[in-house]
Amino acid sequence: MRVTISSRGFTRDSDSDASLRASWNTFRYWREFRNIFLLVDAANDGEIEAINTAGLPGWQREQLRELLSGLLPKK
Repeated sequence: MRVTISSRGFTRDSDSDASLRASWNTFRYWREFRNIFLLVDAANDGEIEAINTAGLPGWQREQLRELLSGLLPKK
């Protein structure tokens, strides 16, 4: 699986699953748990996207945290 994150949104590509492309305005808020960032869908609180950060070094997790903090509320 490959995840690409930018200031406009993110994409997730996988050889075995369908690709996902989402802009940040698709999401209402985000939450952080150990090695997981959850993005809650703006249209339906029951739908979430998860970004697994277990394989990232701490500085990349911090960059993602800072990016999300500037774009969406954290709950």
